[in-house]
Amino acid sequence: MNIIEKIYINILEFLIKKKRKSTLVFEGIYLRICGKLFRNSPLDIHYRRAGMYFQSKKEINPAKGRYFEKLPKVFVIGHHKTGTYSISNLFQNNGYKSFHCEQGRLAKKILENLKNCNSLLHEIEDVHLYSDIEFAANIYAYSLFPLLDLQYPGSYFIYNFRNIDDWIKSRINHNNGFYAKECLRVLKSYHPHIKTEDALIEHWKKFYIRHENSIKKYFTDKDNLIQVDLDNPESKENLCKKLKEIGFSIKENTLLRKNITITKKI
Repeated sequence: MNIIEKIYINILEFLIKKKRKSTLVFEGIYLRICGKLFRNSPLDIHYRRAGMYFQSKKEINPAKGRYFEKLPKVFVIGHHKTGTYSISNLFQNNGYKSFHCEQGRLAKKILENLKNCNSLLHEIEDVHLYSDIEFAANIYAYSLFPLLDLQYPGSYFIYNFRNIDDWIKSRINHNNGFYAKECLRVLKSYHPHIKTEDALIEHWKKFYIRHENSIKKYFTDKDNLIQVDLDNPESKENLCKKLKEIGFSIKENTLLRKNITITKKI
């Protein structure tokens, strides 16, 4: 860990423990000054990592929009970079409460509830859509879909997927490569054989296939799974059609792609 990152995180730890309002001020100063100094430099990853660490320590902000108890909850159980933001944006644009990643805090909250023997959505229940429920290679809370299905009967699950090679390229290039570097750093701590980008890609591919097989096996003979192939226009139209059928008022007739990562050759 870089010395500057250590100093930053030590100060953050102190402020967080003391619950000082100055935490927000400090963060603002740090991100403005160090962001300009480190951006696109060898220290860029440390600046981003420290910022991500700070964000993950905050409480989840209340979701904006409407919540109707008669409507079901919807969980997006496809991976990061498979249209999760687009699906969240679809709900937000139509006025429904939605949580999307929340800088990793959504996944961490769900895991915290699991450890404390609370329902998985304890304190974050009045929301219709939950998407991108992960925290950079640390927590993949969307893999808990069987327990979510058990605890919240009547819910629907969206399995969004795309061509696996395109998915890999998108993850490698996400956030100018920072996401992949951070995943590699984290995974190396408990998967010593994952030391290179090629090993990371192989790990992702195996995880993708394993997760898909788990979904198909669990939802066999169930009718609350909506599958969305991002490469298929008809499939994206079917998503909006299905959401309307289960009670949501959706203006759009198809899923519009948002926040698309520009991919480079790898």
